[in-house]
Amino acid sequence: MFDIDVAPDGTLYGVASSALHRYEESTGRWTRVGALNPAGVNPNGLCINSFGVGYVTSGDQLYQVDLDTGRTTPAPRSMGSGFTSSGDCVIDKADLIYMTSSNTFGNDDLVLIDNDGAAQVIGRTNHNRIYGLTAAWGRLFGTTGDGYIIEIDWQTGHSRTLHRLAGIQFYGAASTAANER
Repeated sequence: MFDIDVAPDGTLYGVASSALHRYEESTGRWTRVGALNPAGVNPNGLCINSFGVGYVTSGDQLYQVDLDTGRTTPAPRSMGSGFTSSGDCVIDKADLIYMTSSNTFGNDDLVLIDNDGAAQVIGRTNHNRIYGLTAAWGRLFGTTGDGYIIEIDWQTGHSRTLHRLAGIQFYGAASTAANER
């Protein structure tokens, strides 16, 4: 799985390179929901809004994903060539979509994406390889490929280190459906 998120009904979903999966709590197993179509969607971020609508990020594109079939629909507009999903996206309580985007300056940017797919930079974080994002308790948290757990400011994008776990690599994050903000 490249990323996971929780739907409002508490169901856990995950995306792999070409398919959407659902965790079946009764069996303790993942079930393949369906292929992520059209072909070529290679997601690294999954988020689900308060209405149960799923989204995946892939490169510079946002897709809506049907949680019953795995079928994806590209947003009307591309985020633009200046944006590349670092590895996760998250939706806040107001159903606003955020992601981190790698840039050529060595630190990821915090980016706000509208439902049409248009993106705008909120600000540069002071971390790179932010592969996990989660919103909880009115705050935005990130995890990195080099073991950092960080808090990111929603308004500026600036991040601060909360903890570092040496020898650990994070590749995602999720929280309960009761995300706050």
